[in-house]
Amino acid sequence: MSPPNALPDLIAARRDGHPLIGAHRGGAEYAPENTLAAFDEGIRRGADMLELDIHLSREGEVVVIHDHTVDRTTDGHGYVHDLTVPDLQRLDAGAWFDPRFAGEHIPALRDVIEHVDRRLPLTIEVKGLPRTANALSEALVDLLEQMRVTGDVLVIAFDHEQIRRIKTRNPAIKAAINYSGRLVDPIHAGRAAHADILNQSWLYCDRAFCQTAHAHGFAVQCFAPSPAAAWDLARNGVDIMDTDEPDRILTATRRDAPRPADDAPSAFAE
Repeated sequence: MSPPNALPDLIAARRDGHPLIGAHRGGAEYAPENTLAAFDEGIRRGADMLELDIHLSREGEVVVIHDHTVDRTTDGHGYVHDLTVPDLQRLDAGAWFDPRFAGEHIPALRDVIEHVDRRLPLTIEVKGLPRTANALSEALVDLLEQMRVTGDVLVIAFDHEQIRRIKTRNPAIKAAINYSGRLVDPIHAGRAAHADILNQSWLYCDRAFCQTAHAHGFAVQCFAPSPAAAWDLARNGVDIMDTDEPDRILTATRRDAPRPADDAPSAFAE
């Protein structure tokens, strides 16, 4: 039995057989990750989707930041869930990347949704800590329903229980399970979480895996670490690739593109 929202054909049709390219954290190579500037850059560089990460603020607002703390990507310090939205938005989230981005802030998810304004779908990676997992899942679905964008997002998480909870609450939301290694039974894991997509390490997205996933109604998603890897992954049948460099990966995944010669040898060569 296939999951309720089988996506491979839909995904292939959107770009005439080419994989969809997601701008990872908005296009983290070109602008400070998970800021409005990064999402604008991802759009400008031709991405098909915008990937971002979410946590809960102290008062329960869904905010866009990757780490559990603000230390790496702002001039502040502390856990995201211990800070209020005003606390978070007073921090500078751009200068660490380049002085010209000074003044960029940690946005709330509602602000990103309004800013992008359905120009591209969003891939929302659910982060948070175990203590905030239930509240974050509930707050996310509440927000997506309130803003009427449940059909414009893909929700992903390494915490498969969060995906199961979100899909149980609203089956119309597309969702993927993330995982780093090679699962013994990824089809069972995907079905147990009610997922639509298997998002696994690019190293294990060989042709046999993609064919098996598609045969069971799942699409395949992964991170593309380089143009040469993306070239291989596209030909293996990967449906969605997230990347810090969406323009370079878009070029590499066109069907008539030659394999980049200045990149690593294929991980999939027999």
